[in-house]
Amino acid sequence: MKLQFTLILILLVPVAGFTQMNSSWDIIAGVDYSNSILFAQRNTGLRNVAGVMNDSQQGKLNWRLGGNYNMRVGSNAFFKTGIRLASVGYVYANDNLTWGSEHNGMGGHSPDPDLPHSARFSFDYWFIEIPVAFRFERGNDKFSTYFEAGVSPSIYILSRQIIKIDNDKTIRFSQGNQFHQFNIIHLVGTFAWGINYNISERVQLFAQPTLRFHLTPIADSPIEEYLYNVGLEMGTRWKI
Repeated sequence: MKLQFTLILILLVPVAGFTQMNSSWDIIAGVDYSNSILFAQRNTGLRNVAGVMNDSQQGKLNWRLGGNYNMRVGSNAFFKTGIRLASVGYVYANDNLTWGSEHNGMGGHSPDPDLPHSARFSFDYWFIEIPVAFRFERGNDKFSTYFEAGVSPSIYILSRQIIKIDNDKTIRFSQGNQFHQFNIIHLVGTFAWGINYNISERVQLFAQPTLRFHLTPIADSPIEEYLYNVGLEMGTRWKI
């Protein structure tokens, strides 16, 4: 009986070790630079409009928070999924607004000081993101590098618009925006390169520059608008 118990323990040790090395949980946070790009394929006039909008809009900093589950599928390969809350957006800004002028009393005209001099429209679109990716690692017991590629089905949930006219600021929350109704489900392509650092046998830190591009346009319209972002994602991983 004692011999059988010992044999069972010997057999369970590699199984337990294999199990510990085959799955892990991450907590992540990221900072992104996000923007969008507009296309109009058929109509020349609409292509001109898309070009003007691309020139006038600016990228902005955004964020993402969430967690991952990782499962080993090969000696150096892992499958990853999880859930995140992410914000993607951009800005339209004009710091030199020109309006009609008033008489200056000397036979000339000058800008009306009562009219706004600057306007800034900031758009943030919030998504629930479900990453589906494969990661391939190479390294040693302390450091490893990896690259990762996949797609992230993302569910649009809310828009935030910040309107700043001179020093007056207004914040609005809505579904979609005043121009069109958003596509609720977005498919987002992702690619990342990263570094792992093992604090202990079970705990790992990681950081990865990541590029994301929305393969689904914001809305079905003659001018198609696609969100994208590039940023740094960092986190802690616990092996189980």
